[in-house]
Amino acid sequence: MNVKYPMVLLASKEHKIERLEVQSFEMNIYLVRITIDGKTGFVSGKDDSPMRFYSTQMVKDMFAHCDVANAVITQDTPYDEM
Repeated sequence: MNVKYPMVLLASKEHKIERLEVQSFEMNIYLVRITIDGKTGFVSGKDDSPMRFYSTQMVKDMFAHCDVANAVITQDTPYDEM
């Protein structure tokens, strides 16, 4: 089951995040999917769509106040590389 995690609510207090997955796309766009209490979903912005992050440092800064147990970065590419 996918849930939405509004960044406004995540920023307001500390959370215990079981897994934080940064999905890297071309043009320096990152989406973040997190798991809290076994429920996984994307971090959403003010317009209720997945929030775009523009650097890994932006992700680090936004979640610095949270307790993150596991963090990974993934990159899907349409190219046949190695």
